[in-house]
Amino acid sequence: MSKPYYITTPIYYVNGVPHIGHIYTTTLTDCQTLYQRFKGVDAFMLTGCDEHGMKVQTTAENNGVTPQQWCDQVAEKFKQCFTEFGLTNYNRFIRTSDEDHIKAAQNIWSILDKNGYIYKARYEGWYNVSDECFVTDTNLKDGVNKKGEACKVTIDGDVPCVWHSEENYMFKLTAFKDKLLEFYEQNPSVIVPSFRQQEIIQFLQTGLQDLSISRSKAKIHWGIEVPNDADHTMYVWIDALTNYLTGAGWPAENKLWPADVHVIGKDIIRFHCVYWPAFLMGAGIELPKKFFVHGWWVAADNRKIGKSLGNASSPQEMAQKFGLDALRYYMLSEATPESDCQISDDLVVVKSNADLANALGNLLNRCVMSKILPDQIVPKHEIIDKLIKNEAEIGPFETQLKDLVANVNKLFGLVDASMENLRTKDSLLAIMAVVYQINSLLQVSEPWKLIKSSTEQHSLIMYTAIEAMRIVGTLLLPFLPIKAPVILRQLGIPESDWKINAKILTFGYLQQGVPIGTEKGILFQRIEMEKVEPVKPEPKPKKEPKEKKEKKPKAENTEAVQETAEPQKQE
Repeated sequence: MSKPYYITTPIYYVNGVPHIGHIYTTTLTDCQTLYQRFKGVDAFMLTGCDEHGMKVQTTAENNGVTPQQWCDQVAEKFKQCFTEFGLTNYNRFIRTSDEDHIKAAQNIWSILDKNGYIYKARYEGWYNVSDECFVTDTNLKDGVNKKGEACKVTIDGDVPCVWHSEENYMFKLTAFKDKLLEFYEQNPSVIVPSFRQQEIIQFLQTGLQDLSISRSKAKIHWGIEVPNDADHTMYVWIDALTNYLTGAGWPAENKLWPADVHVIGKDIIRFHCVYWPAFLMGAGIELPKKFFVHGWWVAADNRKIGKSLGNASSPQEMAQKFGLDALRYYMLSEATPESDCQISDDLVVVKSNADLANALGNLLNRCVMSKILPDQIVPKHEIIDKLIKNEAEIGPFETQLKDLVANVNKLFGLVDASMENLRTKDSLLAIMAVVYQINSLLQVSEPWKLIKSSTEQHSLIMYTAIEAMRIVGTLLLPFLPIKAPVILRQLGIPESDWKINAKILTFGYLQQGVPIGTEKGILFQRIEMEKVEPVKPEPKPKKEPKEKKEKKPKAENTEAVQETAEPQKQE
């Protein structure tokens, strides 16, 4: 019996409210989880919060609460945010303050220590106080601190560093250079996209340094105590990364491990693809099967997104403006792991109107409207069987019909291959290509006219459109979890057929002569640009109103106007 499909997000650092990066990573992982479940796979999704360290300790003190109380508050905000976004398909929300995680982290530490990979030493070097870590010379440059004094600063971020010396525990990372190189050479597709794997290989080839993995408890008391040494707490590396084992039930059980995929941002690739595999190798634990590395979200001008720059809506504001599925669709259809991705109110509006309101919504409307399908029954005619069997002489639209059926029958295979590597953009491109092809067929054949002139051709065209739409709606279930069920209900598809598999997603599976659904309504409303208020950092003087642009005419029968050395925590 195969193990469940185990997928994880990073655990998010409790230093602020969730932002678009958190929402996207969790949305992508949620989508893949749903995709696997609709395929009939037992999928387990893990997400949660990274709670230990100096920043949390200091923030809690500044707010007059204990670190645990602070973490409780922020963890609840993340849970509430995920609920607001419909991201409730995770099996566990893990926290590094959870008792079973503390035991798991101490367990793997003890194994690494027993295996000879941990030693105590005095470590000195340039220390990034902000991120609580030592920084190598290659990641430093000359700069100034807030007082204008000359000092060393990080190359990425210009964070001031101080020379610091302390005794702590070290992990023999240097012992794993060759083992890691061998692993990546033998598993050339373990990191997606492939160029990220090459980056890791190049980093390994430059050489490794042993890793500081503890801090003095006198300085950082909010952390997991090092086994057999009450004077030290674990640093983020072993503590945070071990959450993936904890979530799998380790060490008590091994039903989930190894992880099928870790979904991470590009800023934490080194920690997941160098340090984490080294820890696992040192402990004799199997490595994850895949690391999916995505880019960042940037503004339309490719600048970093920030409220102070006046170029960003919060995820909550965007969801309120456009709807959860519209925002989800934009992120999943635009994001690619090869590069950073742009997001803005205008971009979401244009995408939503074109694909969701005009194309998808209008198509559903045409499939179920009484003007085109007066008896509200899936057409039944012997000519439909000819099309399903790919027989000749089915009328004037034979070429368009057969091309569409061929593409519909390829669709599951294309989407499934893309989702193997979490390529949601490729999946949605394939799905929407079929949507546009169905719309094109309806435009050419004009079934609203055929109903008066040719019952045979009307039945053939409408069955084809409804059946293709059923397959599209089924494949959209993981991508549009709110609206895809509406599509299927309006078409009258029973929930027992809401499954993603080759049999159900083959053209002709839909029974002829059965009623469509009684549920009606516009799937996606068009979003009028002038109604979208840009988010500004502060009130500004009102400008003279601009002339409104002339609106484009609606389509016929459209009712639905429709890396750095320091730990960059997933913040």
